Amino acid sequence: RYLGTKGLSDLGRADPGWWTDHQFALDEQNSELFAALCNEMNGKCDFQSNVVLESNLNCYGSCAAGRSPVTGESCECNIDEPRVVRLEPSTLTGTHLSTYYEYIRPQCIQMAFPEEGNAVTVSEIYSDGGAMCGDRRLPLASGPCKDSGGTTRSYCVFKAERVTLDTAKQRCEAVDESMSDWESLGINWDCGTERDNSWLHKKTGLRFHWTNSSCTIKVQVNEEGSVGI
Repeated sequence: RYLGTKGLSDLGRADPGWWTDHQFALDEQNSELFAALCNEMNGKCDFQSNVVLESNLNCYGSCAAGRSPVTGESCECNIDEPRVVRLEPSTLTGTHLSTYYEYIRPQCIQMAFPEEGNAVTVSEIYSDGGAMCGDRRLPLASGPCKDSGGTTRSYCVFKAERVTLDTAKQRCEAVDESMSDWESLGINWDCGTERDNSWLHKKTGLRFHWTNSSCTIKVQVNEEGSVGI
């Protein structure tokens, strides 16, 4: 979905306004996703309001997640899901400003109730925050890694990146750290786990991280048979 020069999510959880320049950048020369979004016509991008990918695209570029977003190299093959992607200004894009697209998940392809063994707790980063059940197979939260000194922090490829539980664990193992459980996740402005307690920003950005705790989803069924989670 075309966002123009505004690099903030419209349909996902709101982000602080200063995050515009920290979105996931696509490689103009090699990215198949860049080519699909650009829709080149006569040497210039012909941006469409909505772009539906009719087939799977090959990813381009690999890198290691870090304590801050990766810059200067393409990392498409190391993320579970894009969020807002950035096309850098160039002769091809025809603008001196970056162009942004927001990824929209396909509708009605995920069950409301994960199968047994796939429901895992995601915890809000505030000490007084809440928690909820998430499907471990979906990119829903950040991954808290704890080092030998007990410091807990997140690792990311781009700001406010959400990953699956397995990816979160793999990133911890890659730096010889362990997956933290219920400890408060340390502030990481670069990866998006911020704790601005002002009323304006408290619920924006990347709010949840994975835990190692399984959970159970309870439901209510009314007289008409409608189900509420």
